[in-house]
Amino acid sequence: MQTLTEFLETAGAELRIIEMGRRVQRVPRDSFLAFERAERPWPWPLLRQAWLGLLLHPRGGGVEPHVWFLRLPLDELGCLVQAARDEFLQRLVEALGLDGKLPRPEVLGRDNPHLFQPREERLAAFHARVARDMRRPASVHYRPLLKYLTGEAGWDGWRSLGLQGLADLAVRLDEEGNEQLLARAVPHLPAEPFAALGAALENGTVGAAVAEALLARATRNLERAEPDAGAAVAAVRAMAGARGRGLRNALLLRTLASPAARQPEVLAAIAGRCWEAIEARDIRRPFLEALAINRSGQPFFNECLADLLHIPGVQDSLRASLRDPDRSPALAAAIGGLFSAYRAD
Repeated sequence: MQTLTEFLETAGAELRIIEMGRRVQRVPRDSFLAFERAERPWPWPLLRQAWLGLLLHPRGGGVEPHVWFLRLPLDELGCLVQAARDEFLQRLVEALGLDGKLPRPEVLGRDNPHLFQPREERLAAFHARVARDMRRPASVHYRPLLKYLTGEAGWDGWRSLGLQGLADLAVRLDEEGNEQLLARAVPHLPAEPFAALGAALENGTVGAAVAEALLARATRNLERAEPDAGAAVAAVRAMAGARGRGLRNALLLRTLASPAARQPEVLAAIAGRCWEAIEARDIRRPFLEALAINRSGQPFFNECLADLLHIPGVQDSLRASLRDPDRSPALAAAIGGLFSAYRAD
């Protein structure tokens, strides 16, 4: 059985692969091919699956590209379960038309467990990333967003904006003036557009000006007696791709030292979008301590740790911390509950 990459290229498609799980980003062909051949684990597992967006351009032009959103299960080592990929390939072979043309996703999607529909914000990020990578213009929502961010018409007009404009901005922050424009707007954004901004920026690369504005806004929230959990989540997500890791880590430490750290949605944002930071002991330790006393209790602790323990690069440091004798009684009890759950399974 061929790999999916080789099959699609043999069928005459130019393939572009986008990671859709933890962060929407381009995946180099050779990296994906090595994953398909079980030569390396998937770097961004989410719920023990690889989540992918495949853009297929039939060679020769003149035909609209196909877009497939595909999820593939991973084994205990984070490698591809090749039987699942082969099953998808078999379905693909059976769906090929008499002319050998690749089927559209609606044909493949009938009772197909390997296809999924992304959430609206992830779909917007996918289209923004593809347009930028292919040097195509941004969507029609982009310019109205830039105008809104000037603040000249006030900050209450956000309801007419589209998610696609925010996604476009996230991948075009390096274009002239965008960083400074956004940095000046961050302190003034109402809660709803700020939350949407966080979801978009997690897929981009945030520079120092925006990161400093985000940190300042987040700090004001975290210093409150009862921080707003939604605002804390938005700030964590927005800082996920910050170019300056020091500013991102400062935000995470302040978040973990605040009452917001007991909220499951805040911890989920850290684990899901800033997982690389957990490799650092000074962040991993307060993260685990906060996770042990989260408001949703043992089930959320187990779920979050099970997900993180399958990420290459994070799993070894986490295992070391789980064995660390210098841990709080609450964390020790939560770890005991995790092991008990594994034994029960």
